[in-house]
Amino acid sequence: MFSKDNNVNSNYQNDGILYLNDNSEIICFPPKLNKTNFLVPLSITLIESYVFSFCDMLETLMIPSAINQIKSNIFNKCKNLKTIIITSDFIIIQNEAFLHCSNLEYKYYCSYETPLVALDAF
Repeated sequence: MFSKDNNVNSNYQNDGILYLNDNSEIICFPPKLNKTNFLVPLSITLIESYVFSFCDMLETLMIPSAINQIKSNIFNKCKNLKTIIITSDFIIIQNEAFLHCSNLEYKYYCSYETPLVALDAF
């Protein structure tokens, strides 16, 4: 389902996910959304803290190259998250970004540079 208000300042949703009106930011990814895999759209440049928190169904997530920062607590208590793929050339992973993601097994960085990772990011 896709819906968008004609108001320039409005936000819109696609498949239950709330986006900023210019499609540059994910505002809300509902915790009970029935998605196990999610490819963040290429137009997204920002994902704020807590957006994916408590997303129990999410297992695999791919983050596009336009995102260069994974904010704190963004994946807090995503208990079934197993794989994260980061395609950015340079990435900063803030503190507690993956707090209580006990099943996270695979982290792939498609970059020539080593990511900057906070000591308590995982």
